[in-house]
Amino acid sequence: MIKFFFDHPWLLLKDIILLSLAVPGFIALVALSAACTGALGAAAASENQAIIHTAPLGHCNCGDSVAEAVNMGCKYDALAAVWLPDQCRDDALTSEFERMGHEKEGKWP
Repeated sequence: MIKFFFDHPWLLLKDIILLSLAVPGFIALVALSAACTGALGAAAASENQAIIHTAPLGHCNCGDSVAEAVNMGCKYDALAAVWLPDQCRDDALTSEFERMGHEKEGKWP
């Protein structure tokens, strides 16, 4: 097998390059997965604390249901097709989008 690589050095070089790219990528994925698991554990520990009824500044997450979104003060954004807090919406742009439909009077089907 070693003789094969000596006869075809480009194949060995190709394998070395692929491994040098794959190994750091795999390590980054494993580290990211471990970080996310730790964050989930911290979130579960704080479930008994008071619920904050506004979306955190800098985040656009409005929960997992319509009720949660409404409770957090979020509004449905037709352009993004999701519920968003004020800091993540552009009401003028969304309004323009809603008037640009291809149906009669700019409506969407």
